[in-house]
Amino acid sequence: MRKLFAAILLALLSIATGYSQIVSTPSSTSFSQNTANQLVTGFSVSGFSASSSLLITIGLVNPPSGTTLRLNTITGVVASTGYNLSSNFTRISFTGTQENVNTVLSSLRMNTGSTPGNVYVVVTATVNPVGYYYLPTNGHFYRPMTWPGGVSGGDAAYLTVKSNAAATSFKGQTGYLVTITNADEQNFIQANVPGSNILFALTDRQQEGVWRVDAGPENGTIIKTANSGGNVAGQYNNWCGGEPNNWGSGENYAVTKWGGGNCWNDFGPPATSFPSSVSGYVIEYGTWTDPANQSFSDFFTGFVTHQISCSPATSPSAPIGSGNSRTNAGIVTISASPPAGSTVDWYSSASGGNVLSGGQGTTNFTTPVLTATTTYYAQSRNTSTGCISSARTAVTAVVNYPTPFSYSGNIYNSENAGVGNVSIVLETKLKNQSTYSAYQTYATSASGFFSISTNLDTSTHDFRLSISNVPVILPNNIDVASFSSKLLTQNFTGKDYYRMNANGNSSLTIADIYLVYQRINGSSWPSNTPNFRLFSQPEWTLISDTTANLSNVYPGFQMINTENLTSGQSSNFYLVRTGKIN
Repeated sequence: MRKLFAAILLALLSIATGYSQIVSTPSSTSFSQNTANQLVTGFSVSGFSASSSLLITIGLVNPPSGTTLRLNTITGVVASTGYNLSSNFTRISFTGTQENVNTVLSSLRMNTGSTPGNVYVVVTATVNPVGYYYLPTNGHFYRPMTWPGGVSGGDAAYLTVKSNAAATSFKGQTGYLVTITNADEQNFIQANVPGSNILFALTDRQQEGVWRVDAGPENGTIIKTANSGGNVAGQYNNWCGGEPNNWGSGENYAVTKWGGGNCWNDFGPPATSFPSSVSGYVIEYGTWTDPANQSFSDFFTGFVTHQISCSPATSPSAPIGSGNSRTNAGIVTISASPPAGSTVDWYSSASGGNVLSGGQGTTNFTTPVLTATTTYYAQSRNTSTGCISSARTAVTAVVNYPTPFSYSGNIYNSENAGVGNVSIVLETKLKNQSTYSAYQTYATSASGFFSISTNLDTSTHDFRLSISNVPVILPNNIDVASFSSKLLTQNFTGKDYYRMNANGNSSLTIADIYLVYQRINGSSWPSNTPNFRLFSQPEWTLISDTTANLSNVYPGFQMINTENLTSGQSSNFYLVRTGKIN
């Protein structure tokens, strides 16, 4: 029972550790120019079985000229085919246990040249797959294959080999007949694939002299348009001298390592039947170009971007950023102006990280589709020396979501009854303007309720309300924030409205404000009421019986129910507005 328990515990631990296998990475740092043996600390692997043989790769992706790596300790690990652990390198591959691998990784050193710039270091780890080779600079695996027995002849033999490659899978990825798209890949195959005359996926069988990639993610890409010359700009060609020459009755396929050398030759049908002198082919696994994007199962990657810094005297200043904005989700174009002689590289972080797609060497950067405000970082890079600014400039792409203006309220008359058909006018202006204009008119319900709904953005517009067709004891226009006063709307026949100070003190309050009116046809004021000064101007004013101008007192007053003046009242009256009431 004790042995069974121990076995179960070991199995559980194995499962648990399988979910924690990682490659730990250091923080981004800066290295000096023209300096050898600078320590690169922080890479380590964990979570693997102590007894497993691990395949480890270390690589530099497009490093500045003169930059290499070196391992100061190589005890306990074995170099993969074609690599020398004792030399400086831009990429290397070796096997060893987790303990020995971490000892070696802790001894990693960097040698820099005179060229500054970003140094993208990648470390990968997986349980060693026998018979497969990993290229650190693109994150692909390669499996050398001998020519299959029983497969010979013309085009059909090539198609069989191509089909055999596509029928395989490795670490969750479907294979394909190898494509060779750059010198790095060519040199890797040269160093790691045994034999000569290795078939790869390139053919002109569709049209003589027009050479197309015939498999993988580049399938259909034309790299050459004529046997003599015709190399397509930007596409990798590595033909041996005088090749391709369509020898004999024609050669429609291509081999690398021709005669053991490091170049290509056109070969095969119809002039020569396969396999002839072809020793084998290679299956490639992986469709990405950046090893950080690899998606192999049971495969682990760590990467960091260091910098080789120039001296302060030779480093350009940081660029001047110019952000931009848009309404709702979408792309935003932002920009940065570097000093003379420099360009701009764009990043998603203030330090470290990789240059963003579409953001290398451009003063204008168009973001991917954004759903929220996002900050990017612009760094100056001298186009002659490669020196970069010591700091990056934050440039923000703003995504605004409008907040439409809406408002609901009630208008009451002095008896808290319905007001009938009253028009509420919404007036607007842009925040950088001074003049309001009418935007929309809204009618109240019988009870005085009204509701306003617009598409206008509160962040860009100001708003105010006015009453268009009723006499009110309010300013002609009133801000939305204070639009809560009660409005008097009785259908009086009198001409003028007044307010009075009922308690005789020096301030007007809701408690002592009364509304009075004067009838026109024969009606008169009570005999003990003070005289009133009548004015004809239509605007709101507030004048006492001693002509003191109190026109700034009225905003915000609320009107209470109407009360008639009675004999014996003695108060100071205030004219609020004159003009005929319809």
